[in-house]
Amino acid sequence: MRYIAFFLVCSHLFLSGCGAKPTHVVGGTAGSLTAGELPIPDFEIKVYKTGSSVPLGFGTSGKDGTFRLVDPKGEGSLWLAPGEYVFTLESLGPVRPPLSPAYMNVTKTPLKVNWKEADQSLELKIPAFK
Repeated sequence: MRYIAFFLVCSHLFLSGCGAKPTHVVGGTAGSLTAGELPIPDFEIKVYKTGSSVPLGFGTSGKDGTFRLVDPKGEGSLWLAPGEYVFTLESLGPVRPPLSPAYMNVTKTPLKVNWKEADQSLELKIPAFK
């Protein structure tokens, strides 16, 4: 009987996990991604401090083009401090819109923002797709 009880306890711990339960991370700095006036869904937006090739974090645009930044591992919110940042884009959706390769390169991307303390939201705009 003790073996059965021990087996049941171990099975329960194995199936339910022994550590802390994962939580849903609510992102930090909010933003939107648009092409012309249209929202762009299903894109990963990576943020870098100007001059660095190491991403500070990322966001994923939803159906309405909005996103919130999280840390590089997706485990915590990322709130931008005042400073200059660059952003790269990568399509995550099944349809890949025609996008200049420069938007995927941290040294060539034209998406640059001088973030100020009073700023509330990022507005990343690219030219409308043809």
